[in-house]
Amino acid sequence: MNDILKSFKDDVGFVRFQINSYNDFIDNRLQKIIDEIEEIKPEVPEIGELVIKFGKITIGSPCVKEAEGGIREIMPMEARLRDFSYTAPVYLEATPIVNKVEQEPVRVLLAEIPVMVNLF
Repeated sequence: MNDILKSFKDDVGFVRFQINSYNDFIDNRLQKIIDEIEEIKPEVPEIGELVIKFGKITIGSPCVKEAEGGIREIMPMEARLRDFSYTAPVYLEATPIVNKVEQEPVRVLLAEIPVMVNLF
C-alpha cells in the first residue's frame, strides 16, 4: 500500500489532484448540472404558466461586501488577515417564459463558491 501512495504522490500529487478536481467542477461540471436540469416550472397561479429556462453559468471574481455596502474584489491574503471566506459569486442566466412569451434573460446570483488557491 505504501508503494501505491508514494507512486500517486510522485506522479500526480495530493494537492494537484484536489486542484484539478476543483477546476474540473468549476469549468465543466457546474454547467453540465444546469444543462441537465434545463428548466423549472414553478406553480404561480397569479401570473399563469411560468417556465424558467436556465442558461450559462458564470463565476465572478472573489469579492467582499464592506460595512458601508460597497462591493469590491478581494485577494486571498486580505481574506486571511480579515478572517473572511475567500469566495466568488456564481451567476446563472435565467430566462422567464410567462404564458409562452419569452422575456429578457436575467442574470441571477445563484451561490457563493469557495475559491481554491494553489500555495505551492
